Amino acid sequence: MSSRLLALIITAALSLGLAGCGSESPVATTSAPAPAATAEAAPQEAAPTTVPDVTGLYANDATQKMREMGIMFTVVARPSDSVQSGRIIETDPPEGTAIASGETVTVVKSTGPRG
Repeated sequence: MSSRLLALIITAALSLGLAGCGSESPVATTSAPAPAATAEAAPQEAAPTTVPDVTGLYANDATQKMREMGIMFTVVARPSDSVQSGRIIETDPPEGTAIASGETVTVVKSTGPRG
């Protein structure tokens, strides 16, 4: 199984809450048939990717972008006096950070001002 396919399957499982990570909306998944028994080369490590700039995006748009890039994530909510409710305040690790395949990014969504 290619590492890209594996990353997509893991991301889908996380999006559905099957592995304890949050998501804004469910994602449909499909199963691939089991590969025939063949000799395969050792799997190559997936190249690192960079955390995208999703700051200021609505949470659904930000998480869709992460899914499309094959990045695992979890969403947490926090009040903010300066960021509109439903928009992204920041990510941890921050944008531009190189992350390894399988590393999870925390996406912080604003709940609006404390009140």
